[in-house]
Amino acid sequence: MGKANLIKHLAPHKAFDANAPFQKLKISNEFKGNVNQPYRRATDSAPVDKVEKLKGEDSKNYLDMAKKHYAEKGTLEGVMRVATPQGEIGVKSNSRFNKDGTISVKQKTQTAVERDKANRVFNMEEQTFGTDEYKKGHHRVGLELVERVLEGLSDNDRKRFVKLLNTQYDSITTGNGNKNIIPLPENIHKMVHMRLREAGLDPKKMNFNGASFKDRLRFMRQVEYVLLDIDKLISKGLEDASDVLLAKK
Repeated sequence: MGKANLIKHLAPHKAFDANAPFQKLKISNEFKGNVNQPYRRATDSAPVDKVEKLKGEDSKNYLDMAKKHYAEKGTLEGVMRVATPQGEIGVKSNSRFNKDGTISVKQKTQTAVERDKANRVFNMEEQTFGTDEYKKGHHRVGLELVERVLEGLSDNDRKRFVKLLNTQYDSITTGNGNKNIIPLPENIHKMVHMRLREAGLDPKKMNFNGASFKDRLRFMRQVEYVLLDIDKLISKGLEDASDVLLAKK
């Protein structure tokens, strides 16, 4: 069986029904050894670890300022850095939202912030198949998610895997492809990330080291159907938001 036919026959764990309401599809127990694993925390280099972060009221005020900045601008880019004797402190999103609707942020050494920014740029470049059409918005097929699935593969296999995702999966585009970035209101963006975590797609809890190339492809078939399921919620949310705007006119 050719590679394309092999991928077409990688069935999801549960049939996706395009005409049904949100089905709450999740990654199956087949991949329990790859998802919902112990939280993977990035570690800074030893010199950076010695930077003393803000504490108490200073920490609260700084993080509140960052959350306000995000609420007004939709990004943490441009948030003021704090100088300390050991180095600068910045902020980073936890990719979650608090119960009050504000984004969850934490202090992070500026070296670590720059490291993560460089990793994000690398992921965008590696995962973009064809023309890079970056714009501000939500990456439907997450950069970190794909990075986790690629982890442990050789450079050639990583390139081959990205190509297969973009050419053999009907509803998957990766990186900054023109179909992968969706501008979303903050409340819908918050909901999408919550649903992704519920489905077993928290990149910080994923581990594919040692997994076969074929198993990674099979996993992405399940991811494809989970994303199609979540698309229903996005469409409904955007439709409701449009109705509210029309009603106010």
